Amino acid sequence: MKRITILFTIAGLLLAGCSLDAKSGSINNDSTKQRVYSNSWDGNTVIVEQRNHDEEYETVNEIIDTAEVEELIKALGNADWQENIKVDIMPPDYRFIWNSFKHNVWVNQNGNRLELIIEGQSNYGSLTENSSEVVFEILTGKKRITETMPRTEENVLKNPPKYIAKNKGELSVQDSDTAYEMCVSALNDYYRAIWNGSDIDLGSYIDNENLKQYTQGKVRSQYDLYGNLDSQVKNITIDDAWEAEFTDDADGGFLYLIIPVHIHKFTGGYGEGVEFLVRNTNGKLVIVDWYAGGKDSYDFMVRGENQTIDDPNIWNNSEWVEKLHSKQNEFSGSTR
Repeated sequence: MKRITILFTIAGLLLAGCSLDAKSGSINNDSTKQRVYSNSWDGNTVIVEQRNHDEEYETVNEIIDTAEVEELIKALGNADWQENIKVDIMPPDYRFIWNSFKHNVWVNQNGNRLELIIEGQSNYGSLTENSSEVVFEILTGKKRITETMPRTEENVLKNPPKYIAKNKGELSVQDSDTAYEMCVSALNDYYRAIWNGSDIDLGSYIDNENLKQYTQGKVRSQYDLYGNLDSQVKNITIDDAWEAEFTDDADGGFLYLIIPVHIHKFTGGYGEGVEFLVRNTNGKLVIVDWYAGGKDSYDFMVRGENQTIDDPNIWNNSEWVEKLHSKQNEFSGSTR
């Protein structure tokens, strides 16, 4: 996602803060390269923090190797720095301190370049694609900046959360809170996947391969639609009016949940009601149906409007699934 809106200060182009001297073309002493990166490293560990899904920062790397720090600073010094500008930004993806200068770093909307500012310096820098790869690997230890598509494989998380039933052998209304927690977690991952390109581990929530395949297609289709918009999700909130109802059946019963969710983006937002059916499978709660039927929503367009969500075995109906997948493929093709 594009995270930075640059507001150029016209007068700044006439000030001494410009990086090139108009007459000689030489580097001005007030450029970022000279002001920030001309001194040697002070030897303090460069601690790199990453913003997580809870909008908090956690340490992902500590850089102490002199050669790595020198390579990092060389790349940053050679970035395309624009001086005397104001930037309107969301919280950075990464941040670190070098020689007391606080660096804020973003991955650009295409996921192939890094953009950064230095707090208190009124500047904005961008790296080439090659330099971005180098800097990203030094900062995080990873070779790629980001996936170009949110991953939906089951192995995204090494230790996926498990939502355990109160009683391994049966489901009851007492499982409502755990089922709610699971569904809210799934919603949080889903909206971040389609808007932010974040990973989603569907295997943490869904066992049925047909439902999983449909949801994977849904995520990809919605990411294709929304992923290039400058409109990232900040968080979601749930109305207190959510409901859970238990229905007994020959397979141990199921829970029906209706969850009114509000999706808060860094600019604007929207809301919709989402319905879930949940079963107990070998002591683990799993989602067996998931439907958001707001007007013009993906499910509205593919599954149909005003659906009654009351059949926990619907994804085992091969004829129904085959027809739905055909409609899903047609819809995905029409939105490209």
